[in-house]
Amino acid sequence: MEILLISGLLIFSVNYITGWLLYAGKISIGKKIHQIMFMSVILNLIFILIFIKLPFYEKIICALSLLMMAILPFGKKGGRFHIIASSAGIIFFIILLMMNYKNGEL
Repeated sequence: MEILLISGLLIFSVNYITGWLLYAGKISIGKKIHQIMFMSVILNLIFILIFIKLPFYEKIICALSLLMMAILPFGKKGGRFHIIASSAGIIFFIILLMMNYKNGEL
C-alpha cells in the first residue's frame, strides 16, 4: 500500500515541479517525456484506486485527484486552468496521503 502512495507523491511532485519550471522557462524537455510523466501520475492514481483497500471517502479523494489530472489536457498549456487543475490534483493527493499517515507510518 505505502509503495503506491510514496511513489505517487514522488511522481506527482516531480511532474508538478517540472510543470512550474517549464512555465517559468527555467527548463526545456520534450513533449514525449512530459507526457510519460503525466501518464505515470494517472497510472499511479488508477493503481491506488484498484489495488489499495481504502474507505469510500478516501477513494473519492483519490478519484478527485485523478479527475483533475484527466481534465488537465483540456486547458491551454500553462494557462490558468492548467495551473488550477494540476494544483487541485496534487492537493487532493496530499490530502489522501495525510489521511493514511498514522503514527509515523503510511
